[in-house]
Formats: sequence, C-alpha cells, structure tokens
Amino acid sequence: VLICILLVVGIIGIVFGIWIYKKLLHSKIGKFIHGLKDGITSIKKVKSVPLFIFNSLAIWVLYTISAIMVFQAMPELEHLPILAGLSIMTFGSFAMIVPAPGAIAYPIIVAPVLLLYNVSEGLGQAYGWVNWALQNVTVISFGILALLIMPILNKLKHEN
Repeated sequence: VLICILLVVGIIGIVFGIWIYKKLLHSKIGKFIHGLKDGITSIKKVKSVPLFIFNSLAIWVLYTISAIMVFQAMPELEHLPILAGLSIMTFGSFAMIVPAPGAIAYPIIVAPVLLLYNVSEGLGQAYGWVNWALQNVTVISFGILALLIMPILNKLKHEN
C-alpha cells in the first residue's frame, strides 16, 4: 500500500512539475531562467575559462570595493562594515534585472539594505544615487576611452 501511495504521489508530482514548467516556459520568469541557463552554459564557448572566471570575479570585487569606498566618502557611513558593501552588491545586483533604463532602481533597492545597518532611508537613497552615478560615470568614461584607444591599437596590430 505504501508503495502504491508513493507511486501515485510521485506521478502527481511529475505531472505537476511538467505543468508548472510549461506554464513558466514562456513567462518572464521562464525566459529569465532560460537566459541564466544560456549564460552559464556559454562559458564553454569562451577561449580561456580561467581568465573569464578571473575577470568576472575581478569585476565583482571592484564593484564591491567601490561600494565600500563610497562609504568612506560619506562621513555618516564611514562606520559601516565590509559586510554592508557585500550586502549592497548582492541586493543591488537585483536592480540590474529590473526592467528600468540604466538600472535606475539601484538606489531604491539599496536604501532598504542600509536600513539593516541603522542608516536612515533618506541617507540610504542618497548613498544609492551617489554610488549609481559614480558607477555610470566610470563605465561611460572608460567606454569613451576604449573607443578612442581601440582604433590606435588595431592600427598598430595590423602594421605588425
């Protein structure tokens, strides 16, 4: 009898799982999950997997350092621990998947995280805007610099 019950529960579970999978497959959640899977499996196509992993980790470490450096730039936040910077990067990364231009939701998501560290909502949003602006200025500045340098480097490469 126990085997029959387990078999029926297992079949119902499988049918339910397939039904949920089909429902989610074409939804925003399903497309997001599929995109994550594609992103993770695309690592196989990279020329140097260790270099790719190193660069990915370096990007996240530098983003975390920048979050912590903004603490030092705001006297009210100088006391915050490194863990606060890690928390901000963890929850702040969710702002990148919110369908808003330029991840402008970042300050809105970061402020409640700072509430956990006894930082007021207003100061938390101010921090979020400063950090968001600095990150965007950095990306835009280095992007322009790369656009200016790449033709020179490509020309030198073709001459050699």
